[in-house]
Amino acid sequence: MSNLAKVIPFRPSVSVAERQVADIDDGYTRIANELLEAVMAADLTARQLKVVLAVIRKTYGFGKKFDRITNTQISGMTGIHHTHVCKAKNEMIAMNIIVTNGLEIGVNKVISDWNSSISQNGKSLAETANETLAKSANTHKPTQLNTKETIQKKERKDPLNPPRGKTHSLRK
Repeated sequence: MSNLAKVIPFRPSVSVAERQVADIDDGYTRIANELLEAVMAADLTARQLKVVLAVIRKTYGFGKKFDRITNTQISGMTGIHHTHVCKAKNEMIAMNIIVTNGLEIGVNKVISDWNSSISQNGKSLAETANETLAKSANTHKPTQLNTKETIQKKERKDPLNPPRGKTHSLRK
């Protein structure tokens, strides 16, 4: 026999990653500064912001005011599930940030028409629900929890010797 040791490498594997640099030679999206500033100042959720930026990219990025953009296209660009894209898009249509023209959508350039007074905070419960929750929270509070184990231990009355025919003799 030989005493050989196996050497395990502990250094992390170094892979050469190509740096990705944004360059306007690869294309750019022409957008009015006022529109971009209005998007920044609008009270949008992260999903809504991603969706509106995707709509801007798909419209103004190709020199169009409106375009037919599906939820799955926006989902592929943003990484948001298409159902969440649909919800965010409908919320922004209600806020008049995104407008529709038949099946096509685009960003509303008339910033003064944007309804940014719609709150992005979670909806509170109705007053009756608040009252019932308050009452139920203040009712029966156990002072001490019962953590006693209820399973009783039983004495085992197993035979010391196994049944006949199943013994094995250790000596020969």
